[in-house]
Amino acid sequence: MLRSSKARWLLLSRQTFQGLLFCGWLIAGCSPPSPSNDRSFQDLVADAQKEPHAELRAKRLIKIGYRQGKLQDLAGAETTLALAWKDCQAISDDTTRAVVVSLLAEAYAGIDNTVDARRMIDTAVGIVEKITQPENKARALARVAQAQGAAKNEAAAVTTLGLAEQSAEQIGDPQNRATAYCGIAGVYHRLGQNGPCDRIFHAVLKSAETVSDVKKRCPIILEVAAKQADLGEDAAAAETFDLALQAIDKIEEPFFCVYAMCDAAERLSEVGLNAKAQDVLQRAERRAEKIPEPDMRQQAIQRARSLISRLRKGEGLH
Repeated sequence: MLRSSKARWLLLSRQTFQGLLFCGWLIAGCSPPSPSNDRSFQDLVADAQKEPHAELRAKRLIKIGYRQGKLQDLAGAETTLALAWKDCQAISDDTTRAVVVSLLAEAYAGIDNTVDARRMIDTAVGIVEKITQPENKARALARVAQAQGAAKNEAAAVTTLGLAEQSAEQIGDPQNRATAYCGIAGVYHRLGQNGPCDRIFHAVLKSAETVSDVKKRCPIILEVAAKQADLGEDAAAAETFDLALQAIDKIEEPFFCVYAMCDAAERLSEVGLNAKAQDVLQRAERRAEKIPEPDMRQQAIQRARSLISRLRKGEGLH
């Protein structure tokens, strides 16, 4: 896998899938499903508390508490979210703790408990102040801003996003910096701040032009394209994906070109553009067959064909 930096930034979303589910319900403005008839909330809480890791335990409890609140079990929600707060305090890593406390704030905001939502936001802000690593600080600040937006404090959210941008600017690696900026742009979009969102995308693409190594330039462009698609900016995403594919075609080494095309296909599939991903993979397979070194040719062909097979089976690539 050639997208290690993307994986680092997406660690939050991939590791916290269960904990983040309530955010989708918040944005959609609808209530989450109730537990099945044979699974009470008490059972769900009991199961969650068996989780040995404080971070994951807190996220599961946050999800459950939010569901309880949306189903008007406010007393149960308060009890469950209080347990989640206790687990938040047991998280040793400052970045992770700030992120999870921000999720807890969003849950409180989602059930109209503005007092505790603001208390959790203030706590998360205090934790973020301890973070010195720019990439981690940018990520945590973006999460705090999203919580502030959920608590209907848009002015504070915009201010926090400005701080997140300042931290992102200090990130040395261009791809990691681009990934951080795209995460910030996503929060601006959720706040309805389309101007700053577009500004960030434009700036990231402009900065990509200064990256001389095309192999390092392509993932930056793909990051923007994927985020644009994720935010529903389909026309802009299609244009940016095309820009990335044009850059990939300029990679002179056939082996690296094939792998970059496979990476692009994965990003396309992640946002539901499977037909275009299939086309890119077929091109990658044809390109792989022209690699002169037998071992590298076989490896590249297998890489492309395995992804083609998964798409044909309807599995997707993410």
